[in-house]
Amino acid sequence: MIPDREKLPEDLFDSYMANEELIPSLDGKTVAITGTTTGLGFNIARCAIIKNAALVLLLNRKSERSEKCEENLKKYLTEGSKTVIKTIDCDLMSFDSVKKAGGKTFVDIYAYYGYLFNATVY
Repeated sequence: MIPDREKLPEDLFDSYMANEELIPSLDGKTVAITGTTTGLGFNIARCAIIKNAALVLLLNRKSERSEKCEENLKKYLTEGSKTVIKTIDCDLMSFDSVKKAGGKTFVDIYAYYGYLFNATVY
């Protein structure tokens, strides 16, 4: 758990998100992010949703945490949002899982705006 003094106040977060010069719109763009169940990955996905990315791909190990992550991120969709949030099972400890996730992800989608390889394998 992050101590309160290290959390970014929501009003400061909202002011950054509202500033198009700091964080431009992702309208129509696709973003793929690994490790979105907590921390940096979750918050980058949150930013992509708030900035209207067309498709936000959450690449995580299949788990209850992954399912909850998608549910929690859907709370940031605004009325009329066209953003699609999609979870793809991807266990970075298994090369077969990564190949399978890559096949699901990259076959159907040809243009990506950004990738965030956030998950770490110890």
